[in-house]
Amino acid sequence: MDEITREEGRTILFVSHNIGAIQSLCKRCLLLKNGEIVKSGATKEVIEFYMQDKFSNNKNPVYREHKAYGDIPYIESVRMFDRNNELRNNFAANEVMKVELMINNSNNINHFHALWHLSDVYGKQLAVGASFPMDSVVYTEKDNKIICELSPRPLVPGKYVLGFVLFSYNRKIYDNWSDTIVFEISDNIVNGKFNYPGPWEASLYLDHKWLN
Repeated sequence: MDEITREEGRTILFVSHNIGAIQSLCKRCLLLKNGEIVKSGATKEVIEFYMQDKFSNNKNPVYREHKAYGDIPYIESVRMFDRNNELRNNFAANEVMKVELMINNSNNINHFHALWHLSDVYGKQLAVGASFPMDSVVYTEKDNKIICELSPRPLVPGKYVLGFVLFSYNRKIYDNWSDTIVFEISDNIVNGKFNYPGPWEASLYLDHKWLN
């Protein structure tokens, strides 16, 4: 796109929900909401405005309710808490996070599975974990509450978003709730603050050892 705009003098209108693509391809942005322009300007400025607006509607960041329109079972609510069962969405990387899903399974579906997916606030997916086949856990009609423990140890400080999916053995999607809950890693006591010079920013820390 750079070559076309620079060499041929054309203006290209790129329409997308892919934040990563917008960051890499566009220098200026228009943000539309209900057909109206709500923000225009430099790409970074508009994206920051969009992300703040997107997550500001969630007044309670550690508890959310949800009404799925479609199949049952579906996720009625999600809450996030720590090992002491205190509601929180701010953690250090050496802590354990817990997420509780309340399930509506009034159709008494006997076998279903759950999946979480982790992304940064710009929508880039970073990790995924499923109750099956990863952990060989199968839920039944008696399971109206599911709890998953997560270790944020690999994450660098910043904000992250969890989404959840309920699905059948043959991969039929019952419920797909994206952008369910936002949490923040305030410090990585285990691995440091990652204040690296230059452009080497990252979202994950991998255990490693330098040899000489």
